[in-house]
Amino acid sequence: MDPGMDGQDGEENAIQSEGLRFVFTAQRDQFPNNPCPYYDDGNPDMYSEENMKKRNDLKKDPIVKEAIDEFMQEFSRN
Repeated sequence: MDPGMDGQDGEENAIQSEGLRFVFTAQRDQFPNNPCPYYDDGNPDMYSEENMKKRNDLKKDPIVKEAIDEFMQEFSRN
């Protein structure tokens, strides 16, 4: 584990959350820490025909598009 990541070396900025420490662990995606390749990690149910159609429909939904446009305006750099 990287120095300062385990919260045990006295650094006040060390990550205290075990879950968050895992996210920033350099070896997290390497076997045997992760039993499957990163590209196979996830929920296959999210890729059912029905769910794919729902996500595709959301891309065209006027309310969703308006919300994204408002978000982009709020956080644009100019």
